[in-house]
Amino acid sequence: MCYSARIRSSLREISSEFRATLDVDSFESLFRMRLKEPEQKIPLGLDRYFLHAKDPAEAKLAKFILEFHEEEKGRKKAEIKTTHEEIKELRSAKPTAASKKKIEVRERRLLKLEAKLNHGIDDISPLDDRVYPQYYAPVVAEGKSGRKLVPMRYRVRRPDGGEVPSQYNVFNARFDSLETARTWTPLFGRTHAIFPFVWFYEWVERDGKKQEIYFSPENRSLMWAASLYSVAKGAHGPLLSFAMVTDDPPPEVAAAGHDRCPIFLREDQMGEWLQPKNKSPESLKSLLQLKEKTFYLNGLAA
Repeated sequence: MCYSARIRSSLREISSEFRATLDVDSFESLFRMRLKEPEQKIPLGLDRYFLHAKDPAEAKLAKFILEFHEEEKGRKKAEIKTTHEEIKELRSAKPTAASKKKIEVRERRLLKLEAKLNHGIDDISPLDDRVYPQYYAPVVAEGKSGRKLVPMRYRVRRPDGGEVPSQYNVFNARFDSLETARTWTPLFGRTHAIFPFVWFYEWVERDGKKQEIYFSPENRSLMWAASLYSVAKGAHGPLLSFAMVTDDPPPEVAAAGHDRCPIFLREDQMGEWLQPKNKSPESLKSLLQLKEKTFYLNGLAA
């Protein structure tokens, strides 16, 4: 399983490197949707990219981003106020072990809320480019007029736009289930994508406890994963979501305690993967065996 990745938020660089057109309209639709559905998750690094964009078509998206963050600030302040009131009420009652635990939970919530409120949009943090399940990320897909860089959510949706139950991992598509799992069979051989990112993260067992570590390809500033994507119906337009295809790990990843690895498809095979029409499942699976030669470094996540 690969539960998180660090993306590169410089979309012009990504689109140039992958010879893809940056689909500004798709990003505008996403930012508009977030105003109506503020639970939609977008890495702060992507917001910042459009806020400082010099291209006029990109810069016009800044107003949607600023409006969202102003509204989000109001929501955070309201939540902080409510949490303070809950703590005050709990402290006014007779103290019990249960009430003490509830107070501790709310105090931790306050710390997180206040940290988010105080973290300005231009306060740079390594977490600003992190993508987790249900976060949007820039993904390369083949369109009618060529390759496009579009935003897709990391965790596929059902065709009707609903959520697959949370107990199922539908943000990673196992290589050995592409032709058998009902989530992947409608997508494999039909809707393929490439997800560019800097490195990926996983929780592993070390010294008897869980630790988050990162994996990065040696001497590479960027990697990518063969992916599948879904187009679902949404209230405000099509909803695009994707999953990385994963396979058994190379020895150095396995030695670090992780049992899966994104398929880092060989660069000269990206075009073949992005255009799967009329290709047999066997030929596509053979194509996925053609991977970039690299060695994965790892370390504790910051």
